[in-house]
Amino acid sequence: MQGAQRWLRAIGKTASRLVFGEPVTHLYCLCWNEAPMLPHFFRHYDPLVDRYFIFDDGSTDGSLDLLRQHPKVSLRRFQCEGDSFVASARAFYHSAWHESRGRADWVLLVNIDEHLHHPEGRDYFRRSLRKGYRVLPAKGYEMVSDSFPGGEAPLHMTVKNGVPSAVFNKLCAFRPDAIKRIGYGAGRHEAVPAGRVIAPPRVKLKLLHYKFLGASYVIERYAQLRERMRPGDRARQWGKHYFQDTDAITRSHRSILSQATPVPGL
Repeated sequence: MQGAQRWLRAIGKTASRLVFGEPVTHLYCLCWNEAPMLPHFFRHYDPLVDRYFIFDDGSTDGSLDLLRQHPKVSLRRFQCEGDSFVASARAFYHSAWHESRGRADWVLLVNIDEHLHHPEGRDYFRRSLRKGYRVLPAKGYEMVSDSFPGGEAPLHMTVKNGVPSAVFNKLCAFRPDAIKRIGYGAGRHEAVPAGRVIAPPRVKLKLLHYKFLGASYVIERYAQLRERMRPGDRARQWGKHYFQDTDAITRSHRSILSQATPVPGL
């Protein structure tokens, strides 16, 4: 009986949000020294997200000040355990979102440089809720620019060129009350969710990965991130792209830049 009552209360909350207001969206992510990207991140997600749960891993570059100043951010500490950062992050993403059950209609699990995009913005999530979808897979794109962007416009309005990337075809948006287990692989590049898994017939959400924002930015960021890789990561070759030399990174950036075309819908 108590279980049924909890279910009815949850259904009632969802129904009232649909009738009287917007669906509630929570976002979970990890952060470490992301001061250059955080303004772009918030500019993109603020119209969509009601509450950010950001777990910082000891930033020293001013990221903490930016996070503390944002009124929607619940700032917490991420503690990497064991010999693998990637495995520790995967364990985090498996369970951190559980506290949004009964509190949010959607949860988003992303990295700071991963921007989920649909031209309709919040309306897309509202319609998906009404249609009964429980998971919203995204088609991935590796975005690219000559140099790191400035300005106040969202990145999807200023950096519009990219190449399709199956590596970033991720499941980052789902209903927390419907999913029992998300079942991520390393880096969230695969997911085998369990529960009431109902997806749209066509993938309309895009995941825009903003890493190749100028060769110098990539070189500096990879140098930082390679120092975060632990023995277990190196043994499994997780994060191996961080160990490329400067020439290889520059060639990769030039190659993506030469192949990139305007991403549909931006």
